[in-house]
Amino acid sequence: MQKRGRMEHIYKEIGVHLKHVRMNKLHVSQTELAQRYGFTSPQYVSNWERGVCLPPPYIMRYLLSKVDAQALATIRAQLAEILINNHWDQYEPVRKRRTNETIGMD
Repeated sequence: MQKRGRMEHIYKEIGVHLKHVRMNKLHVSQTELAQRYGFTSPQYVSNWERGVCLPPPYIMRYLLSKVDAQALATIRAQLAEILINNHWDQYEPVRKRRTNETIGMD
């Protein structure tokens, strides 16, 4: 599997776990979860669950605290693979902006 295809697969697998937590552990809708964290649209939660992107780390930590040990071990291994392959794509704009501010480009 190509590197990009592998990362997309991992994001989708994590999304399945996040959806399971939302529905079976928290018993809330996408709208309710989005509102709980101050997001204006349930589309943010939908994107996490479909594997389009990952939630911010503070939300990920909370959601992962609700999964069983076996699922947590799997997700941790997947997150480690993402980090090793440097695929935190959704954070790239923030990293670029901070880098530009640091060197005075903004």
